[in-house]
Amino acid sequence: MKRIGKKLEDETKKEWFHRYYLVNKKEILERNKDWYDNNPIKVKDQYKRSKLRRKVLRLKRVTLYKLALGGKCLRCDYDENLLILETHHKNGRDDENKNKNILQQPEFKEFCKTGRVPKDIELLCPNCHRNIHHPIEEWFQFKELLEQIK
Repeated sequence: MKRIGKKLEDETKKEWFHRYYLVNKKEILERNKDWYDNNPIKVKDQYKRSKLRRKVLRLKRVTLYKLALGGKCLRCDYDENLLILETHHKNGRDDENKNKNILQQPEFKEFCKTGRVPKDIELLCPNCHRNIHHPIEEWFQFKELLEQIK
């Protein structure tokens, strides 16, 4: 390994490590490959087990959350497959949480910590959820626009 000297005055620790990695990249990658080649089964098994454990835990939490919200669609009473049911915010979501999935939503995180079910969230099947966000009036407006284009 090549030495790169002390940390520069305006350089953070992260930047120093990055510079160190760039200078010694070849040796670091070779060392990691050697270690991985000597321990492939152990590493792969640990990774698979931890990934599976996380997936099962995530599935448990989401299932408990959906059961706490009623376990069925509030509009059509669909309850055959709990995994496809979706959460709908009655008041809408703020911009910060707009594109987050159920696991990243603050309401879900609060439920995992306290067990309290949020009041402004409904459990809906995908069809009912789409009908709320894209009502039939929008379809007719879209159809008219298509006819005008033709």
